[in-house]
Amino acid sequence: MAEPENKALKWALFYREKMNFSVIPIIPGDKKPLISWQKYQKTHATQEQITKWWTEHPDANIGIVTGLISNLGVIDVDSDEGRQNIEKFIPDSFMAPTVDTPRGGSHLYCRNEVIVGNKAGVIPGTDFRGEGGYVVAPPSVNSKKKAYQWKEGLKIGMVEIPLLPDAYLKYILKNIYCENHAKSDILRVSATNLLKGGTRDEDIFHIMNCLAKGGYERILAEKLVEIIAKNCDPPFSIKEGMEKIKSAFERKTRSNEAITQLIRDYISEQETNIYLTETNETLQFQQNQQRAASQMAFTRLCKEGLIVKVARGVYKKVEKDCADIDLWSDTTEPINIRYPLGIHELMVTHPKNIIIIAGEPNAGKTAYLLNFALMNVGYDHEVIYFSSEMGPIELKSRLVKFGLPMSEWKKIVWKERAADFGAVIRPNAINIIDFMEIHTDFFKVGMLIKEIFDRLDKGIAIIALQKNKGRDEGLGGARSLEKARLYMAMESGKLKIVKAKNWRNNEINPNGLVRTYKLGGGCNFKTDGDWRKEEK
Repeated sequence: MAEPENKALKWALFYREKMNFSVIPIIPGDKKPLISWQKYQKTHATQEQITKWWTEHPDANIGIVTGLISNLGVIDVDSDEGRQNIEKFIPDSFMAPTVDTPRGGSHLYCRNEVIVGNKAGVIPGTDFRGEGGYVVAPPSVNSKKKAYQWKEGLKIGMVEIPLLPDAYLKYILKNIYCENHAKSDILRVSATNLLKGGTRDEDIFHIMNCLAKGGYERILAEKLVEIIAKNCDPPFSIKEGMEKIKSAFERKTRSNEAITQLIRDYISEQETNIYLTETNETLQFQQNQQRAASQMAFTRLCKEGLIVKVARGVYKKVEKDCADIDLWSDTTEPINIRYPLGIHELMVTHPKNIIIIAGEPNAGKTAYLLNFALMNVGYDHEVIYFSSEMGPIELKSRLVKFGLPMSEWKKIVWKERAADFGAVIRPNAINIIDFMEIHTDFFKVGMLIKEIFDRLDKGIAIIALQKNKGRDEGLGGARSLEKARLYMAMESGKLKIVKAKNWRNNEINPNGLVRTYKLGGGCNFKTDGDWRKEEK
């Protein structure tokens, strides 16, 4: 009979061999080491030693020693207060392997190139585990048999371990030093043990470079280099240390200014929302330091008033100029727009109007939009049809069902597009969007519609959205209603006017009216009765 798998041993060896962590055994159901563990702050246990530990103690929990031995710093967030407080120190795009702890907290695993000791309550609701510390790792369990687990999607080995966020590192270094800079034993010990011989020059510059990139205040960096220089083996020249600080901070300034200018130029060319992650990818900011500088640049540009933050990782330009409203131009007159099922008999359409048709799947949205295009082509406005779902073959087969010569359809401009419509619509045309795809972050629907509205001049846009059964609003809810002058809800066999702002007859209010219909051959609408108020 095969022996049962020792899950803890398997994970302990994975942490040691694959992640190069220093691993120690922890008392089962506890957080205290099973052994004298100080040795393993400086050296890794061998594979044989780890196997021996978990063979003799198969129920032992797993501890991972933090600090330079594992190149690891762990942010321990243990409360909702901590989650809120830590937000301002972590960039929008930050992802790190994350452990869900038995008591509802989180451990964020980060790389750390600067020597930092443990600090409890460094930010209210959080602790930091660094030099001289350790954390309990999955699949360990507490005394109540509740397990430490890797968060789905943020498992170790599947997500790259990032450097500690620069803003966070700057804060904890400043906090530790300002609290009591005399507590510099960790720096003295580390300098004596690590900064030896011919590599001291490079090592000290590397440390100062990390501090500069992290936004550490120069005056405090000078105090730290003084402590480190005095405790090197042999001692390092304080004067030369100060020169390295000067060089590191000047390099950081030049680098940050260059990145800020790149982002400023990039933003000036954008007409839609600006996404932090997309900006980093476009400008090829791949290193953690570059992305941190990018985050700082976005913050700086917000303070300058060039952009404003509208959601996590999402920004938009601040338009400081207001368009004039021309009350005497001919363009203020309604335009001759026709709608399937006779909606134009109830309301009028003006230039720059947004029309929304929110429909359930297979309710006939595309059939409605194709009919709308056909009814309005050849008049005062060019008709542009943006299709997100159909390629040329499928689209052509759909048009053939109408039984018209294909020459009739050539009067329409056909475009394949699934997103970012604000960048491609034609301001003076009838723009038909079939349909606006969005699968997550539905709150963005309102912003996407506004981008289209801002681009319109004498033209209009009719936009199809998906909607859930039993609701009038499409995905995005009330946000999708804001800019619409006409909003229709469509389900199989029924069309409802949810919102109509410009009535054709002041005595007939179109809002809330419904009309039933039959759709033949996937293209021909036939009304089934007059407009009526929906029965509740």
